[in-house]
Amino acid sequence: MGTSIRLLYMFGLGPRPLLPVSALLGTRIRSRIECPSGSALGGSERGMGISEAIQFVETHGLVLESARGGVPSLAEWIAGEPILGSWWGHPKSDDIWAVTRALRRSSEILVCRLIDGKITYVHRRLWPALVRLAACLPPDSLSKVEEVHTPTGKHVVNETLLTEWASEEVFKEAEHLSKEEALEALGHLRSVLQLGLAANADGPAVD
Repeated sequence: MGTSIRLLYMFGLGPRPLLPVSALLGTRIRSRIECPSGSALGGSERGMGISEAIQFVETHGLVLESARGGVPSLAEWIAGEPILGSWWGHPKSDDIWAVTRALRRSSEILVCRLIDGKITYVHRRLWPALVRLAACLPPDSLSKVEEVHTPTGKHVVNETLLTEWASEEVFKEAEHLSKEEALEALGHLRSVLQLGLAANADGPAVD
């Protein structure tokens, strides 16, 4: 049985239904701010580019979009300070919006709900380890979250199962990892994901 089929049986769930963006972002919908890869963001005192933001995610491996919980918050990193309340009211909210939308389109970043069901950014370097340990993670936690435009112009959020978005290359890299090697690749993040005992429990494996 192929890797993708085994993982599909492991999860046993289909894609989630489309959800309105307003369900995640509230009723305030802003105009989309285009920010080409590597370009600086207007009005940002940091002079930050998208490449710098990708490097930030790569360095930490896992980053929360705006929530707090064991790993850095991308929104607070862009703001350069802790954010009280919603980032929509912060002076750098336009920068936060531009960077997060650009990162969601990056081929190096997986946007999912890995940490406590919150929007999480995962760098490509950790994908094989997480695929290897998928059986130890909550179902759908590695599903890809995407904002899409319907033919009617409506914004919706679609969630795609791991077995549907991950490439064969990623699965092959995962198959060459033992559970111990995958945990070692995650380092301190294994405690954030509560993989201590779960990773040693009996259950379906990728290999």
